[in-house]
Amino acid sequence: MTILCKMFHVVLTLVAQQGILCVSEITREVDFVAKTANINVRIDPETKSNAEKLFSSFGITVTDAINIFLRKSIMEGGLPFEVKQPRYNAETEAAINEARAIMGGQVQAKRYSSAGALFEELDAEEDGE
Repeated sequence: MTILCKMFHVVLTLVAQQGILCVSEITREVDFVAKTANINVRIDPETKSNAEKLFSSFGITVTDAINIFLRKSIMEGGLPFEVKQPRYNAETEAAINEARAIMGGQVQAKRYSSAGALFEELDAEEDGE
């Protein structure tokens, strides 16, 4: 018997005992089983374990948390949090774009004859700033 059904049974019994409702005996137990659908999710084991620990500290399961997320998404009409791309400062964005250009072959990467030559140039850049 589900928790909801047990609670309903107890309430009916108490109401009957108080004489509010004319029920001489509850002879039939009805088990309300909610229809469910399965969702299979692939996730790395560490994330799953961390989520289980987190949600168990709230007294809920991962399934409960997913149900809460889905219901909240439906109520909000979308994701219940803001989704946006990370923002970087101009220098970081320039470095990311340069790395992408090098990886894509649009820009030739600078080469050094030795690690010492690289460090000499880095020191010169640092002294020039």
